[in-house]
Amino acid sequence: AMGAARVITTCSPSNFDYVRSLGADQVIDYHTQNWWEVIPFGVVNVIYDCVCELGTGDHAYQILADGGRFVTIQNSPLAGAASVAKRPSVHQHSFLLSQTGRDQLDILKEIAEAGHLNVTIDSVFGLTSVPSAFNASMTAHTLGKIAIDTQAQ
Repeated sequence: AMGAARVITTCSPSNFDYVRSLGADQVIDYHTQNWWEVIPFGVVNVIYDCVCELGTGDHAYQILADGGRFVTIQNSPLAGAASVAKRPSVHQHSFLLSQTGRDQLDILKEIAEAGHLNVTIDSVFGLTSVPSAFNASMTAHTLGKIAIDTQAQ
């Protein structure tokens, strides 16, 4: 997946086949295992965190290889700061999208039209069903994105 030699991810067992189809080599059931206890120290070069649970940064710094990178979308650049001090050879990168607008959508459109964006749609809701879409998103168990069709009621 994207040039990685080996991809390790976490999900529930119902999504194992899906994430393997996306390129995962090893899948960890987050209901029964802690990823930081399963992955040996020093074998991971990059951890990409898009869940942002408390403590993820600290766990990442415990297992990342020297020179490894912890990439997070968390809005706190200090996530795992104590561990950073202990492992100066590991780097953290935080991405925040504080402003959205037409420019960002145009970039996404270009990426999609070039065939480099593969988005799985879990469900599509009409405008009158926005509360149901919100409730679906709050379950945190959708397989893909939730879309709102502004032309449908």
